[in-house]
Amino acid sequence: MQLHNDDGSLGWTRTRMIFAWLVLATLVAQRGQQAWENFEDPSRPDGNYGHMQIDFGGQYMFGRLLLEGHGRELYVRDRHLEVARERLAGVVVPAAGRFAREAEREMAGEYFPGFFPETRDVPYSIDRDAVRLVNWYPTSPDETIAGPLYPPIHAFVMAPIASVNNPQTAYRIWQGLMLACLFAAGWGVRVMSEGRWWWPVATTMLLAYPGARAGLDLGQNSAMTVMLLSLGWALRTRERPVLAGIVWGLLAFKPVWAMSFFGALVFLRQWRMLAAMGATGVFLIVATLPVVGVECWKNWLAVGKLAADIYNTDQNWIFLSRDVFGIPRRFLLVFGEDGHAINDRPAVAWIGWGIWGFVVLVTSFVAWRRRLSDFLHGPGPAIALFAGWLATYRFMYYDTQVVGFAVMVLLARPGRFLRYSSWPIASWAVIFVGFTYLNENMLVPQSIHFTVHFGRAGRMVAASADDHHPWDTLLVILLWAWSVRTVWFHWEDEFA
Repeated sequence: MQLHNDDGSLGWTRTRMIFAWLVLATLVAQRGQQAWENFEDPSRPDGNYGHMQIDFGGQYMFGRLLLEGHGRELYVRDRHLEVARERLAGVVVPAAGRFAREAEREMAGEYFPGFFPETRDVPYSIDRDAVRLVNWYPTSPDETIAGPLYPPIHAFVMAPIASVNNPQTAYRIWQGLMLACLFAAGWGVRVMSEGRWWWPVATTMLLAYPGARAGLDLGQNSAMTVMLLSLGWALRTRERPVLAGIVWGLLAFKPVWAMSFFGALVFLRQWRMLAAMGATGVFLIVATLPVVGVECWKNWLAVGKLAADIYNTDQNWIFLSRDVFGIPRRFLLVFGEDGHAINDRPAVAWIGWGIWGFVVLVTSFVAWRRRLSDFLHGPGPAIALFAGWLATYRFMYYDTQVVGFAVMVLLARPGRFLRYSSWPIASWAVIFVGFTYLNENMLVPQSIHFTVHFGRAGRMVAASADDHHPWDTLLVILLWAWSVRTVWFHWEDEFA
């Protein structure tokens, strides 16, 4: 095997590749340790309660109900509670420890006021764990219809992992699978960039992007979304639009993202990919009907409507959200001691829709005047992909990692952005991306808080770098605006 050229370039490349893998291995170890230890409570018999959080627990319940023959009852509260008690058999929750303390605060209304009033007198036991999980569902305990916000398709996605009888073991396996999804997504970036982004570097970029840390900790599925987007776009760059559309059509298990990136394909005029994506989604929906029935899909819509109503006023959801609709709500609504807005002002909703409409209209105009479909990387397609993410209706902070795919499409040819042409480098896009990583990996872990005083009256604006502040959304808006400006004013320079 040749280790170096006469000029030593191959040897230097090999050294850098080894270093890139070492950096990735270090990050994987750090993220893996954090994901393993998060929600740890030595006082519990199982040592950890991450599997009983709504993020993974709700998904596991979906798959378990399907496996146990309750496909038509995926949104029936009593059935969820019955299966949850069955799966937790043999686990007794102690009356002390981190889980017990947090559960007690939840039941007392300190975290999510009003969600758990009927469980305050339930002793710490199997039943307490089960009731706590089911009562996380975004519906009133009095409602018969309840369940996670996922569509029935997701029950089929989770069925294999739910076949593991121990939910905590399933939780650990799922965390590993989501980490593997990011490796697969990194490979997709390598392909779409024609090798300009090495596999370990691309994977490191995705694993370090905002949302990836929280997604692994919670057992969320955003990494799977990133994988499908990345591999699908890699196939498109290889001139396989139909196959790419089929891959993107698998996003039917996350309808909000499927609709958003379906719209991005319209902006990009990728008609064959668009048709394949739509046909795949419809096929998957129809394929579930013999098992779950039409009524189950209607129940999903009902749960979504109830959740949307809660989202409008619930302080925790609003502050953890990253969609543009939540931005005016966090600043303009007044929240009471119960954690809900005192009143839901209609003007706030109009401001949110105004931001949404501005992004969609500007993107539509640029896509009309500039043929974005001629390019599969750079600011052209990035405009549509950023707009798709910004136009998504209601999502949380861990789903920020989805837009990491769009960042990699923007930077697919990094040389264009990193060469020195003027201070500090050729593009402000790199500054925005760099600050995104700085915020996620250095500022947020430290929970840095700061205040700004201004005016004679000494008015104060308080902010912090943590999961409750949408700095990542602001930076995506800046990247979208930069892409729009670049395409509009420097079309020939950038794309010649």
